[in-house]
Amino acid sequence: MALKGNKYGTHRVIEPKGVLTQAAYKIDNDMDKLYSNEIICDVQSLNIDSASFTQIEEACGGDEKKIGEMIMGIVAERGKQQNPVTGSGGMFIGTVAYRLPGVPVPDAAAHRQDPGRPQGHRPGGYRRQGRALRKRHLC
Repeated sequence: MALKGNKYGTHRVIEPKGVLTQAAYKIDNDMDKLYSNEIICDVQSLNIDSASFTQIEEACGGDEKKIGEMIMGIVAERGKQQNPVTGSGGMFIGTVAYRLPGVPVPDAAAHRQDPGRPQGHRPGGYRRQGRALRKRHLC
């Protein structure tokens, strides 16, 4: 049976209490807990926004292994990808894996970025796209 979730997602906020998930320092991303208003997604990729990736890349001296470790460390500490220096995150691409009956699935077309310029895309064609950090993520 699913737990009763707050319609704004604040039931996932660990710190500080009383803020929305985007503004929270740390959220609970335990996928073993299913709340009545959540959609579980299989993540195919996570696009780190350009400002955040640039900061992480510079902090890691361009070393791809260190970049991956730093991103995984951020997610482990905060429960989400939110760069502690820039405050920015990213956007994932995935598919709906599970939802309770009656929970609406958002219209994906309404949530797309400009299709001519993918998020994280830089001039010159260098695309900053990482692989999925978790198999499942809260939508």
